[in-house]
Amino acid sequence: MYKSIVGVKMKLFLIKIFRIMVVLGVIVSLGSNIFQVNANTNTQPVITTIDRNNNIPFSFTKQEIGVARTQKVNLNTSAFETIAQNLFSDIYTKQTARFQIFPELTLDATFNQIDHTIHAGYIMSGILNNDPDSSILIVSTDGTVSANLEFQGKQYQLRDNGQGLYRFEEVDQTQFPEELDIIPDLSESSDGIFEPLLETTSADSGYIIDVLVVYTAAARSGAGSTTNMLNQINLAVSETNTGYERSGIFSRMRLVYTAEINYDESILSTSTGWGTALSQLTNQDNVIDEVRSLRNTYGADLVVMIVNNMTFCGIGWLMTPGYTYDSVGNSLVSRACTTGYYSFAHETGHNMGAHHDRLNTGGGTAMYSYSYGYQAPDSSFRTIMAYNCSTGCSRVNNWSNPEVLYNGKPTGVVSTASNSADNRLTLNNTAPIVSNFRATKVVPVAPTNLVVQNVKSTDITVTFADNSTDELGFKVERSADGATWSSFLTLAANTTSFVDQSPVCASQFFYRVYAYNQNGNSSYSNIASTGLIDCSPPAPLTDIRVLPSISSITLDWQTTNDNITYLVQIQDELSRMMALDQGLEINQLPITLAGLEKGTTYIITITATNEFGTTVNDPITVQTMREVIYLPLTSKQ
Repeated sequence: MYKSIVGVKMKLFLIKIFRIMVVLGVIVSLGSNIFQVNANTNTQPVITTIDRNNNIPFSFTKQEIGVARTQKVNLNTSAFETIAQNLFSDIYTKQTARFQIFPELTLDATFNQIDHTIHAGYIMSGILNNDPDSSILIVSTDGTVSANLEFQGKQYQLRDNGQGLYRFEEVDQTQFPEELDIIPDLSESSDGIFEPLLETTSADSGYIIDVLVVYTAAARSGAGSTTNMLNQINLAVSETNTGYERSGIFSRMRLVYTAEINYDESILSTSTGWGTALSQLTNQDNVIDEVRSLRNTYGADLVVMIVNNMTFCGIGWLMTPGYTYDSVGNSLVSRACTTGYYSFAHETGHNMGAHHDRLNTGGGTAMYSYSYGYQAPDSSFRTIMAYNCSTGCSRVNNWSNPEVLYNGKPTGVVSTASNSADNRLTLNNTAPIVSNFRATKVVPVAPTNLVVQNVKSTDITVTFADNSTDELGFKVERSADGATWSSFLTLAANTTSFVDQSPVCASQFFYRVYAYNQNGNSSYSNIASTGLIDCSPPAPLTDIRVLPSISSITLDWQTTNDNITYLVQIQDELSRMMALDQGLEINQLPITLAGLEKGTTYIITITATNEFGTTVNDPITVQTMREVIYLPLTSKQ
């Protein structure tokens, strides 16, 4: 009777437990389904997130001119890199992502294009919230990211502080100074001798305008780092190309080289000083003559010098009917104005014959009767070459063109009208002239994704991605400290790996690679390091996981070195060898030692071996289970 009562109670108890488990199972299942549904409503990655608790440690230089407000954000680097990889692998599939910019502003980006930069990075472009008048450009160099966003007449810029921390900046164009009113006349402001192009100059089509960008040490310091400076240059060139595309201009600008130059900016406090600096950039006068050499070496049609001074946003030679020589292709731009205010495009536009709007010509003869920028009559916007409206208006990334609309309004005036404004025609007409200021000299695209794959005492294997199709070969440089470099290897074209057969124990090596051809060298790849080369035997295992059953014991552990093999020995209490697993590779883990006796104590020893020696780990004592314990659902009466 007692057994019967106990059995009934046990049965009722188990039934209750079963019912609870069923209910919990349903809840867990429903919860899982609900979670999946919510997750699927927004599968796009979030690239930047706002620090709503304001707890990001942050250090930026003083807020620059042209910045209305800022917001600290976290950057999801892995999601950003995944999008880039997807675009590179499938250029026909658009990639989407979300950006939290300010607490009240979140924008969804659709990326449809990606290109390598000459600095072994990449730049992606697209639109925001499916708005055709919007744009997003985001560039990565050595893991540092910068971005420019334009949406509904406002600009937002993602910037790094030089220490891997990020913030968004909203651009306030009203804070920028204008570009210089009076554009110097080559015949009056320059002491140089300008010669027309020789007839033997190779005839480029006009589609590609090659540009050399140099920058001062002050500009680089103001940007926060060399990488930030390079990102800003790449954004400026890409932003210019976006304006070309939006405006029906068939040319595209191509960055062929960048360099830091030694130049004293103290002269730039006045408009006269800016004019003098432009002449020094243009002429051979023992000031910055190396820029002219770089222009010839890299076949640059245009030269832009970026300075940190913000007295003016820029100055450039204006191409006129009487001056279509190569010396016209020089300009200065303030770093703060290069993007967001489009001064990079503005000054190079002067070099190609584009003038200001008709109310602000400031001297100089227009290249054509229609070579003027455009202010919307209702002061709702102005194009790249136009000055500010009397009541204020934002500059948009468009060139004057009566056939292109911005927010439903024309961006220019037909070329036959008395008040014509069509710089689209101007640039399309002068592009063949400008593109032949120098014969094209295309250097290879820089290698990327340099990775140290395997480090041994006898050799080190390094791989990289070959992104060019016209290289003659690759040059490998090696360093012991990441600062002082020496030539190490020369590799053939189409190579994607090399082996360093001279490693040194207790040291480390850094590598970088560049491609070369008859026109010059690419930029360097990223830097890859071996880390400290450890020539010691394997370290003892500290986290061995043991799972016994009745007739087997399963072992597992973690190791970060692929060059280790293991010897596993197991003995019973009488020291009888029960199993032996020799030469076990890491990819075979976990392992199960089977055929053991139940309820028996075993001693397990694991020996690790690499090319430098052997380490015997402390013995492990473990007992197999005596029996499996079952919990009956019913009891016999």
